[in-house]
Parts: sequence; C-alpha cells; structure tokens
Amino acid sequence: MNQAPSCVAINAASPILPSGRYRSEEDRLIPYWPLSGVNLAIQCTQLSIQIEAICTDYAPWIAVFADDSLVARFPVQSGRHWYPVLQGMDAAVPHRISIVNDTQPIDGNDMQLAFCAIQTDGELLPPPQPAYHFEFVGDSLTTGEGCIGPVSANEWKTIWMCPSQGYAHFLCKEMNAQASLISQSGWGVFSDWANNPANNLPRIYDQLCGVHKDGQIPYHFRQKMDAVIINLGTNDISALKSLPEEQRADRAEQLKQAVASFLRQIRRHNPHAYLLWAYGMCGQEWIHCFTEGVERAKADGDSRIGFCALPSCTKEETGSRMHPGPENHKRAARAIVDHLKTVLK
Repeated sequence: MNQAPSCVAINAASPILPSGRYRSEEDRLIPYWPLSGVNLAIQCTQLSIQIEAICTDYAPWIAVFADDSLVARFPVQSGRHWYPVLQGMDAAVPHRISIVNDTQPIDGNDMQLAFCAIQTDGELLPPPQPAYHFEFVGDSLTTGEGCIGPVSANEWKTIWMCPSQGYAHFLCKEMNAQASLISQSGWGVFSDWANNPANNLPRIYDQLCGVHKDGQIPYHFRQKMDAVIINLGTNDISALKSLPEEQRADRAEQLKQAVASFLRQIRRHNPHAYLLWAYGMCGQEWIHCFTEGVERAKADGDSRIGFCALPSCTKEETGSRMHPGPENHKRAARAIVDHLKTVLK
C-alpha cells in the first residue's frame, strides 16, 4: 500500500455510494438531510474528505462511521476545506466507511454542506450493499435532538442535534439497512408545536428539501424503499393540548385525517414499501389519533401499513434539550426492529 495520496472527485468515483436525499452536481454532492452522505469500502492508512460549507448562525456537523460504529464527529467551517477522517490505519485491513451530514437543515437559513472529493493513500473496494433501504420521516426525535451533550444543555443549537446516535441509526445498524431521513424539529403531520399549520412534513415530503431555497424542487424517489418509518405526532399533540378544551375534539379529528392522508401520499411514491407509523417516545397521550389515522389508511385496502407504540422516555433516559437521550432511542429502535422483522422478508 503506502502509495502517494490520490484525490478522487466524489461524483466521479463509482466505488463511492451516496445515500439519503442529495443533489449531485458536476464537482460535488449536496447531502441536505441528516445521515445523508457517502459510503465506501477502503484499505488505507489515511483518508480525508474535502467539504464545502455555507454557515453563519449555525454550524453543520459531520459524523464518520467505521464498520457502523461512530468514530468521529466534528463541525465544519465556512468555505472549502480538507478534513482528516482516518489517520494511522492498518493498510491491510478493509473497513466500511460512512461520512454523513449530522445536522438537519434549518428552515429559513442558508446553511448547506457539499462533499467534493476524497484523498487517500489506499485502495477503494466495491461499496457495501445494504440488506434494506429505510426512509425515516420525523421531527426532533428523528433529527436526534438530545442524543448528545449534558442534560443541562438547553440552547437550540446544532451541536445538540445528533442523529448519528439516534434511533434511526441504531435500527439500521441492527438490520444492515441504509437510512434516508427527512426531519424538522418542532414540526408535525398537521401543525408544529406552536399551532402553525404551515410547518408540517407532508407539505415538503414530495420535494428534495423544501426548507432550503435550493432544494424546493421535486424529489425523484428513485431509491426503492423497503420500509418508511414515520415518527410524527409529538408536536401535534403539544399544539392540541394548548387549545381550549372545546376545540380539542375537532383538532383530534383533523389530526386523524392528516395521518391517513399522509400515509396515502407516502404510498404514492413508495408502492412497494411497508409503512410504519411510530409514536410514544415523549409519552403516549392521545395515541388514538395515530392508531385511528392508520386504520383509516388501511381501510383503503392497503394492508402493508402498521403502527408501533414506542417506549416513553424515563427521567433517567432524558438527554440534552429535555429530549430523549440515546438509551431511550435504543429502546425505540428495538421496538421498531421487532415489528419490522415480522413483516419484512
């Protein structure tokens, strides 16, 4: 091995496998959503990645996995720079490497990442092929708020968003699956936590990245998903509980209809996937809104839809931002894995 380092453009390197919702341009790949990025297999002593970033108020974070285990997490600077990913490795030992965006896009902010090239002294091997492809649609739970940092950390900053230690990652690690995420903290299936009906995931689901000015274009849905996991509802219930008592029944009905409508919308783009609605990490109040919404979608004759009640976060499992920490995410992942193993081949 020990050859002189060579530089390979990510879009031109066939052994590099992109994942998630991204846009490929002539000299770079833009991973808009959490856990979107690049996957490769390599034997090397060193590996670096060139990343271009636009960031002002918020810092984008990168996560690096080696053989499905998190080995690095770091913020990037504005501009185009090289970042070391692996150093001092055994050149005779192959590893599966994933380099992913570890931050959700910020609505109304121009923060953006682009992966441009890799540099290594090693040999790229055929890329790893997952057993499944899963899409995750959600809010701050899917974004991974609370999965890193001290319990005392409450400021809304990207450092405390860590999907690389969230339920989606743990689930995919267990099932040898590749993840594609679309999530927005505070949003719901009908409205956000503050009762703003514009902030709902169905509105942007059909777009590449509807919260970024450059991503408001139709998404191609070329990747065939084996399952779509929708972990939404916590913010909707917060909004519902803020209403006067006499308005809550009407909102609950609207919420049930929104659940059924969103499942139908997802089905149009994922005709072969199993659709699973998951809810409960922050408590299971008004859970019937989601179970009944799922049943309404199934009443159309669609049998490949299910519901999974998730374990509620205990005081001991609470992480930063008053959100569930990684231990609760692991329990949630286990509940979803147990469900999916009964319905997927």
